[in-house]
Amino acid sequence: MIVSAHPDLELTEAGNGEFRIILLGFLLDPFSPGLSNQEILNELINKIKSLDELIKSTEKYSGRWVLVYQDIHTTKLFHDPCAQRQVYYHFEDEHVTCASSTSLIHHFFPLVLDTGEELNQFLKSDAFLNRENDWIGDESIYLNVKHLMINFYLDFKKKAAIRFWPLEPLKKIGLSEGVILGAEIIKGTMLAANKRRRLALAVTSGMDTRILLAASKEIKESVSYYVGIYGSEKRYVDDFVVPDKLFKRLGLPFYAQRFTSQVPEEFKLLYKKNLTMARHHLPKCAFIYQQLMDFEDMLIINGNACEIAREMPFHRPYPFKKLSGYNLAEGYLGYPKQPYVIRHLDAWINEILPFCRKTKINIHDMLYWEQKMGNWGALYPAEQDIAVDQLTPFNNRLFLSSMLSVEVKYRVFPDYTVFRKMIEYLWPELLCEPINPRSAKSYMRAWIRHMMVRHFNNKTNSY
Repeated sequence: MIVSAHPDLELTEAGNGEFRIILLGFLLDPFSPGLSNQEILNELINKIKSLDELIKSTEKYSGRWVLVYQDIHTTKLFHDPCAQRQVYYHFEDEHVTCASSTSLIHHFFPLVLDTGEELNQFLKSDAFLNRENDWIGDESIYLNVKHLMINFYLDFKKKAAIRFWPLEPLKKIGLSEGVILGAEIIKGTMLAANKRRRLALAVTSGMDTRILLAASKEIKESVSYYVGIYGSEKRYVDDFVVPDKLFKRLGLPFYAQRFTSQVPEEFKLLYKKNLTMARHHLPKCAFIYQQLMDFEDMLIINGNACEIAREMPFHRPYPFKKLSGYNLAEGYLGYPKQPYVIRHLDAWINEILPFCRKTKINIHDMLYWEQKMGNWGALYPAEQDIAVDQLTPFNNRLFLSSMLSVEVKYRVFPDYTVFRKMIEYLWPELLCEPINPRSAKSYMRAWIRHMMVRHFNNKTNSY
């Protein structure tokens, strides 16, 4: 096996004569924040004897990473819980090629574009463009190149992706235990990250970034707090007002990082070349360029992935409709009459349904985790790699599984009790300003949908 990495990508290895572990990226231990990548791998290599034990042992770690396990019989790899470090793979004869993007594989091995009618109808649709290239399924625009999905590992010998989670029912966790465990994981992640790199944390008016701000209390003097504002768009300006008031109360520096559409053409060309289907037409491109200007060599912290367990009104489709690829594509994912999407969703439903029935994990939570976060949610950090590295502290399997183990009534709109109590536990003064304030019309719309979903969830089988 040959492993190569860009100079900016950390590569760490440990072995014991029987097998070795290779880490691409970085691991953070929330319960021992001072440990380095090498120290974590050394700890793992002395504790585990198989891939299954390795997967179980990484449950507590945060970070953005890919782990390769190799012994005399086989090579297997898996990535962080939300695929923030992506893996694409290509099988040809006896060779297996893996990379962080299809463009990288294509650079070394000529690939053939998939010209299938279903795929091209999907790619050319207005919905695909409007939904920011929100991909569905584990395939790519190239034939015989697939995307390793969340909760799967890749077996080189079997040439197959194999599901490893969820296999067992989650143990129920009480509210107080969930608050303390969740808060300590996020706090420990922030402390561990701060020991590795200087941090820049974007703080909006939302719940997730307020939790991250609370978790940074002990290191607040060394974190750069900001919010990105694109031009004069109202939604960005609104996200500045609330945190600006909050930081004035706290006496901490906070600034608006203003972006414009004026991005150098040279940067755009590299941006598009670096990643297949990079979204150069979106404000995200300007964000990333500005991050390169302002935060080079820093670690960007964001609040993605918490919504996997935080049940927002528009998080789930209406459960009174039959669970099918057609209904999910049409009503929830915004891809009506797209055969490519429907086919992949039907295949995903058939594959995961037995696991959801066995573990009692709601399939709609898994839909968001695996399809939304695994595709759309993994795209932005991959785009950012041209400029900066990022960390999503909620990208931690122990955190996510623990939150899903808390009764749903503590995780739902409008209070999001378990998450609000995390802020209270970590830094109660942060609750002096409202979280994600809504207009009366917007609040009523969210409330009505929440009540409808809750009503039908009580009357129907979620699986």
